[in-house]
Amino acid sequence: YSKKTTGWKSTHNSIIKIKNLCNEKNIDFLVLIQPDLHNLYLNSDQYKCHLIIQKFLTSKTIPYIDLFQEFSSQFKNNPQLSWVNPDDPHPNRIGHKIIFNSLLKYFEIFVFVSNACSPKRSAIQLEILIKAGTSSLPTFFTNSIRKL
Repeated sequence: YSKKTTGWKSTHNSIIKIKNLCNEKNIDFLVLIQPDLHNLYLNSDQYKCHLIIQKFLTSKTIPYIDLFQEFSSQFKNNPQLSWVNPDDPHPNRIGHKIIFNSLLKYFEIFVFVSNACSPKRSAIQLEILIKAGTSSLPTFFTNSIRKL
């Protein structure tokens, strides 16, 4: 995932094109980063790639949900427990529940903040939710709200 690789350039350009198309059509755009379910340690090369992707998305003001830490916290010592089959590392029912709950949490907060009376009130309400245990919100999202 260096800036010079063809794959990263292509991915970068595609994400920007999708973001621009969504902006033109007034559609909200969110990126979900799903980890490869082989190595879920925070010192892995894969996690380093996730950090590069997060930095890129943040620099382009693209909201994202990165599921790496959610999967890592539950499966880092035995990622195969999240696999759909012993020879297929796609998420199983438990993995899909992690994905669903992360998306649900994001959209509950997104709608909650969008429907709030003022940006300042939204930030206060979000802080209350974070302190109440809604701590795995996307970093970009929480940082953006805190700036209000």
